[in-house]
Amino acid sequence: MLTRSAEVIADGVCAVRVEAPAFAGGAGLGAEISVTLLNIEGMIDITP
Repeated sequence: MLTRSAEVIADGVCAVRVEAPAFAGGAGLGAEISVTLLNIEGMIDITP
C-alpha cells in the first residue's frame, strides 16, 4: 500500500513515478503524477 502524502518545503515541481512491471502476473502497473507548487508559504495543513 502506498500513501499519498508529502512534506512540501519549497516552490517548484513535485513529481512521483511508480512502476511495478511484474505486478498482476506480468501485466504491470505504472503511475505518474506531477504538480507545480507556487507560493507555498500560504499552504497550511492541506489534505488531499
